[in-house]
Amino acid sequence: MNAARTFIALILAIAGSLASEASIIISEFMAGNNTTVVPNSVPGRFDDWIELHNTGPSEQDMGGWRLTNDPDGSDAWIFPAGTIAPANGYLIIFASGNDNPDSKNNLHTNFKLAKSGEYLALMAPDESMTSAFGPAGSSYPNQSDDVSYGIHPVTDNVVFFENPTPGAKNNEDGIARVAPIEVSPTRGLYQSTQKITLSTSTPSATIYYTTDGSSPLTNTGNPSANATAYTSPISLRKTTVIRSAATANNFEPSPWESHTYLLLDIDNANPNGTDSNGLNDPILQQTRPAGYGNFPSGDYNMDQRITRSTAQSPGHNGLTVAQAMLQGFKETPSISISMPAADFVNLYANSTSQGLERACSAEFIPAENDSRPAFQEHCGLKVQGGASRNPSSSPKHSLSFRFRTEYGAGRLKQVLFPEVDVENFNSIALRAGYNNSWIHRDSGQRGRGSMIRDQWMRESLRDMGNQDAGAGFLAHLFVNGLYWGLHNVAERQDNAHYANYDGGDSDLIDARNGGTFVEGNSSSWNAMRSVVNTRNWKNIQQVLDVDNYIDFQIIQIFGGNQDLKFDGNWRAAGGGPYSTPTEMRPWKLYSWDGERVLENPSTNSNPRDIVGIQSSLKAIPEYRQRFADRAFMHLTGDGALTPSKTRARWEKYARTIDKAVIAEAARWGDHRRSAAYDRDEWLTEQNRLYNSYFPVRTNNVISQLKNSNLYPALESPSFAINGQISRVDSREQIIS
Repeated sequence: MNAARTFIALILAIAGSLASEASIIISEFMAGNNTTVVPNSVPGRFDDWIELHNTGPSEQDMGGWRLTNDPDGSDAWIFPAGTIAPANGYLIIFASGNDNPDSKNNLHTNFKLAKSGEYLALMAPDESMTSAFGPAGSSYPNQSDDVSYGIHPVTDNVVFFENPTPGAKNNEDGIARVAPIEVSPTRGLYQSTQKITLSTSTPSATIYYTTDGSSPLTNTGNPSANATAYTSPISLRKTTVIRSAATANNFEPSPWESHTYLLLDIDNANPNGTDSNGLNDPILQQTRPAGYGNFPSGDYNMDQRITRSTAQSPGHNGLTVAQAMLQGFKETPSISISMPAADFVNLYANSTSQGLERACSAEFIPAENDSRPAFQEHCGLKVQGGASRNPSSSPKHSLSFRFRTEYGAGRLKQVLFPEVDVENFNSIALRAGYNNSWIHRDSGQRGRGSMIRDQWMRESLRDMGNQDAGAGFLAHLFVNGLYWGLHNVAERQDNAHYANYDGGDSDLIDARNGGTFVEGNSSSWNAMRSVVNTRNWKNIQQVLDVDNYIDFQIIQIFGGNQDLKFDGNWRAAGGGPYSTPTEMRPWKLYSWDGERVLENPSTNSNPRDIVGIQSSLKAIPEYRQRFADRAFMHLTGDGALTPSKTRARWEKYARTIDKAVIAEAARWGDHRRSAAYDRDEWLTEQNRLYNSYFPVRTNNVISQLKNSNLYPALESPSFAINGQISRVDSREQIIS
């Protein structure tokens, strides 16, 4: 037996020595299930799972047995009586943390499995440990998505399985893999020189790393041309991405790691030299690095008139502009992209090529006092957008992460947006902002630069009751350690997004990006329009989410959207295979690219009939009444579109980038003008909205809707219930 197998056999001997004494063992488990389908699982669910193997000749009632992820067995999950492990067979338990059977009667534990490694054991009714992973109560190694871990069916070694077999004999192609690299300290924002330690528990393994965004290993597992063999802690004095992996003879390489270190001495920023900790470029200077070619914009430098400004920053408690800018990196989260420089240059230099996609690593680094954890995932990167793709229009392009199995996990399974519990994404947008931004061709639009409008529109729809409208937040973006400005990190409303919120199989849901179908085809869309044109109110409500459609119209009117097109700047999803209207998923509309809004408070506009159904709907009395009810609800009392609520929603986002916008100004504010657009002009636009738009827009919209006969002629009565003002709408429902 070679050294690798000897080592793994030793682990097995320590971790599962008791397994041979029992007929029931943990034979395989998966702690990172993104796309692996388990027999009899609920469609669309990808929970982690634990496979038990009854090696004996008789079936076993598991009642009273226990599974635990704690070495002392506390709070163990107990099998209900009557749970049968068949003779010489397998039993699957899902480790979802739900602790309740699902709709297919599968059992779920009261704990989840940690990808980062933890203890896992099976206990007999007398609480003795009969099968365990994690030597002497320590942790099993880090796990990879859709790769299981367990006992080789021939050698009894503990191995990884690239081809998991839940509920069946383990695959003989299971492999010994170098244990994942442990990195200390981990990714994050630091204010002093850092020494980074890389290690792996696999003996004789060699760790390789890069600091230029390139991969540490080739596709064949050999060190890449730019990789360095790790021998001692790596000293960092500037923002750097370390990408690492390890190899060993007779082992498969470890998974690749990417860790970004944002090194900014925020508290001791000194515009006149190095900081107190000796960091280079403490005020975030940067120049074009080698290998980045010549982008059309040629814009890499941060404007030193901002980054080294000793002027006082208004409203920032005596901080200079430079100091306030660096504080903005604490108060606003960051996204880090790492990838070979040539691949990123290829994307940017061919930004109008909509099919171009390259592999990258995506990391999230939370802001100070942010409850979300930092994380990393491998995925694809694409340029997205319309006019902003053109280099002559904008030097800063919107991007999107695409989570596909060819890169790593088929999904991002993280709670990324604080307002929602969804933790299953196949794509995430990084919106750069173009209309009403500092990089637009038109000086009038540049004067309204804000970075907030597009997300404000989606958040307004959320506050109007459409929880799936699209959550988002503003974040700094770094590319291989280079600062790339503020971006709007947003849910991308497609078929998977619809399924996340409204259920169903995402593969059976259609989705549109304006006039283009991105999933499915036009059959159910056209069928929906045909049903609406029959003016059968009952059937219409089955194929169209009427309240969503109405709210979409109202927010377009309120914002005075100047850029809503028949073929773009909106999204829709729903439909799918059908034979009757009752089988169709109701279609929904989503706000997207809503940047040409909140410009003129006197704008009197009716949004374009992008679906081609407005005339039919307005001819239906029930629709007109429903529209009037929802308009009254949103525009009066405590409604989402009242002056106080619309301003508060804007302020919610403005607060998060109040200092961060200084870095955006330094990065992109001087693209169209030698004197950079800066926070002072950003504040001027906030004040215009606070003083001239939000206070009057609500009443202006009410007047417009009254003229269109889409607002109640008589207001519904209001009632005080336990001190809370409520009303009764025309459908006789009390609405708080």
